[in-house]
Amino acid sequence: MACSKVLSMTAASTGEAPLQDAVYVSSVNKIFGVSGVYLIQFNASTGAREAQVRIASPVMGTCRLVYHAATGMLYASVWNEPNLGNFSLTHPNKDVYPIYPETLAVGARLNLVSTGKVVSDFGANRAPYWGPKWLGSSGNFLYVQWSESDNNNTYQWLRVNPANLAQVCTHAYDDAFGFCSEQGALTPRSIGTPLIYVPDPRTQGIRFGPIDYNQDFEWDECDMPPYSPIACDWSDFDGLVYAVDGMGNLFRINDPNTDDFTTFDLTVSFPAANPCRLRYSFNDGLIYLPCMTRNSVLIWNQTTHVAVERTGFESPIDIVEVTGATQKIWAVQNSPSESLKEIT
Repeated sequence: MACSKVLSMTAASTGEAPLQDAVYVSSVNKIFGVSGVYLIQFNASTGAREAQVRIASPVMGTCRLVYHAATGMLYASVWNEPNLGNFSLTHPNKDVYPIYPETLAVGARLNLVSTGKVVSDFGANRAPYWGPKWLGSSGNFLYVQWSESDNNNTYQWLRVNPANLAQVCTHAYDDAFGFCSEQGALTPRSIGTPLIYVPDPRTQGIRFGPIDYNQDFEWDECDMPPYSPIACDWSDFDGLVYAVDGMGNLFRINDPNTDDFTTFDLTVSFPAANPCRLRYSFNDGLIYLPCMTRNSVLIWNQTTHVAVERTGFESPIDIVEVTGATQKIWAVQNSPSESLKEIT
């Protein structure tokens, strides 16, 4: 893959930054987080900030991040930049960018609009809102949630082979879809028929379908009224998907084909608990739920259906897990004082 020059790289940066997302890359034993349109490298053992690079220009934007094992690359989605009526040259930068984890060199953006599979513009008054959001990775493919409207109510899902953009495939377009989700789930390719799960708060359910979907497939949905799930993750413990709605509820999806799910109200024991993301830990088999309002992390036991709380955090937004010999679990914090804080 062609590589462009490194943008604004700073070695041994010691300051902290509020993070929006983070991933662990075992091949270099580093944690990478995104803040605005900056990628930041952290020591996986200490959480110390080590280096940073600007992914795209201008800097007014937000990012999500994923590691793609097939190419050995990080990919960052950049979106939500200023209105074209006031700022020029912002529109083209909404895209997915590859970053080499060994060097922090930023490669040429994928330019997904050029594939013809993404709606490129709704007019000058709407252009600032469309762009890539949550990212997933499985096999040779990236999965990209692409916003298409000024009120974030309509989305496309892209299955992208970054090594061959001719293989970009979108789901069948449907104006009724919301897909305004924080986090989707991809089940392992080694277990049965791999599936993609996408919370859809607008239709109050979780959409799901084959991970290797074609252009014309139709989503199935696990209907969950009156709840509006916004994030989900797959659990290796029981092979089920768990979800949250940002309103204090945790859901176990028992059988999405029959709309069978179990609701656990976290606020009974933890008032104002409002996790908006969740992560299953392959280290200990538990589910971690960051709660920004309580400045805490809930740890859910899938056997006892009981959560314990770890406190002392500042606006935890996500969880990143270090596997292998180190085996640590960090809270990803949307805080300017401490980007990562270990959960013990």
